[in-house]
Amino acid sequence: PGESRGILDESKNVPAIRLSNISFGQGVATTGIQMLKAYSSIANGGFEITPTILKINKKAKKKRIISKETVNKITDILIKAVDEGTGSKARIKHFQIAGKTSTAQRPDENGGYSGYVSGFIGYPVNVDKRFVVFVYVDNPKGHYYGNLVAAPIFQKITKSILYKRKEYKQLAINHNDSKDIVKYQATAKRSIKKGEIPNLVGLDKVSAKKILNALKLDYTFSGFGVVKSQYPNKGTKISKNTKVKLKFSPPKYE
Repeated sequence: PGESRGILDESKNVPAIRLSNISFGQGVATTGIQMLKAYSSIANGGFEITPTILKINKKAKKKRIISKETVNKITDILIKAVDEGTGSKARIKHFQIAGKTSTAQRPDENGGYSGYVSGFIGYPVNVDKRFVVFVYVDNPKGHYYGNLVAAPIFQKITKSILYKRKEYKQLAINHNDSKDIVKYQATAKRSIKKGEIPNLVGLDKVSAKKILNALKLDYTFSGFGVVKSQYPNKGTKISKNTKVKLKFSPPKYE
């Protein structure tokens, strides 16, 4: 209730001069939710889903509105917009990002324009479950291009979600880094000597917990990703008061 309708006239009501303006974004208005809904329909393979601010357990009703072929073509265009075009600040190493910048003139109360609304919207492609992030900044000072203002914010938010969801497990598959995926998938199979702290560096939280619980050790974790450092060091004798501290950080791939 109360959502803005936006501005998008039917083609029969659009004269030639307006059509030319619409092609670069003037004469069109939309809300953030409408943008997210549109891009979600591309990211999910072409299905329209009604947005909700509630977390629902049942499957959302969906209706195909874009063919799979068209979705693939649009996604390829959006990937190039990031890799080769104006969206360079949205790139995330080892992930394929599809997205688009926007630098819109900001309408004022006098019927003209003053300032800008800088935006970036996009989604990671090579992940198990895609999600869309839309960032826009109203009337930024100094720089105002979408790539300089909004894309870096998009990158930080998206990177945080990817790492917290452990999407880095798929990196090697998508980038042919077979050496790295073996390294991280096989790390759970560590030699454990009774009475000694094992080597936990490189493990994810689930694997580290299994080993520490098996050894009946107290532990604290900080950060997310894979184990970057541990205390006490591997090989340290376990005593009654031993408490393991693990620091996690996003993995790096060469």
